[in-house]
Amino acid sequence: MCRWGAPIDADGGQMFRTVRDRVVGWHTGLRARGTLSLFAFEFFVVVLGVLAAQAVQSWVQDREQRLHAEAEQARLEQGFIQSRQSAQVWRAALPCLRDRVREVMRIAGSGALLDNAQSRRPKLVQSTYPGVSPETSRLIEQRIGPQQTGILLATQARFDTVKLAADEIRVEWEMFRLLDPDFGQTGSADRAAVRASGAAILNSLRTIEVVLDAIEDQARLTDVRPNIPFDRQVGLMPVRNCDEIWAQGAAYRTIEPGEPSPY
Repeated sequence: MCRWGAPIDADGGQMFRTVRDRVVGWHTGLRARGTLSLFAFEFFVVVLGVLAAQAVQSWVQDREQRLHAEAEQARLEQGFIQSRQSAQVWRAALPCLRDRVREVMRIAGSGALLDNAQSRRPKLVQSTYPGVSPETSRLIEQRIGPQQTGILLATQARFDTVKLAADEIRVEWEMFRLLDPDFGQTGSADRAAVRASGAAILNSLRTIEVVLDAIEDQARLTDVRPNIPFDRQVGLMPVRNCDEIWAQGAAYRTIEPGEPSPY
């Protein structure tokens, strides 16, 4: 291999001299023929150089796009794995949340009051999922095919639905405080509002449940596996029973020391 400033081997040196002599010969001959021939030759050289530069630029852009698509695919796949982990957390908490809402609705209908613990909403898991541009989506589709790409993007849309439903739960749950004696006297309008909010929450919980079922159905059609270890510092775990939710005030738990990683 030849390096700048290094001697050229015999074969390489001979080839270089041949090309150089031929180009110089062409240029000298064209100068002898006149300005028009020389202009045509130099124009050809310039055009050839421009085309070569454009080809190199196109190759560089294609390479950058491939690397970008590869990185975005990895990001989507990791988001898919995290969405499945969040789905397990939600699924464990759903029955407990549903039972508490039904209990509050019964209390509202009976004319009784709620204590502070019954009206307090537990923390809910924050469900997020990364998105990609349509152009990046097409590049990923070229890499892994339309079915696998469709599954990754559909999961993104489904977790947008989960997020909206969870936001609705957060808003409606605050209405339960209308039956908390710490906030003053209650009337029939308050009880009606609490029951209406309870019905809205039950509807949102059902929406989340349907989405979780769809995510699990799609997961059976892909071979995406975790590529980042479970983060023991911030990773969330499904609750083991309903008492954990109301004792800790959260619809999830953190992993305990010595507990094996679940994913």
